[in-house]
Amino acid sequence: VRSAAEEARRPVFRLDGQVHELEAWRAAAPRGAVLAANIRAGGVGVDMSEAGYVVFYSMGYSLTDYEQALARIVGPNQKRKSVCYQMLVSPGTVDEDVCAALRRKAAVADAVAAGARRRAGAAEEARV
Repeated sequence: VRSAAEEARRPVFRLDGQVHELEAWRAAAPRGAVLAANIRAGGVGVDMSEAGYVVFYSMGYSLTDYEQALARIVGPNQKRKSVCYQMLVSPGTVDEDVCAALRRKAAVADAVAAGARRRAGAAEEARV
């Protein structure tokens, strides 16, 4: 991530369990700085709505961590119309398995929520 950002002449900062460059990134964000964030570090109490570019790496199996990290790049304080984000997934690695598992978990969560909405609608109709 660092070499690609530097090649594009973009400042790059890290946010993970070892390096916490969030404040430096925030100061540089208006200049198109890139934030390379571990999905877990990027999903816990971090406002990334000023981002132009966010690259997530080292994904885990937690659908909640994934969804929280995505929610952090869009928010009420957002000044930009859009944010570019990318999930780094290396071919032939466990990252592909993690992405497939997250897709399956999201499909199950969507099916459960849809079923709950149908049951709630049927219960409401029965009361009327």
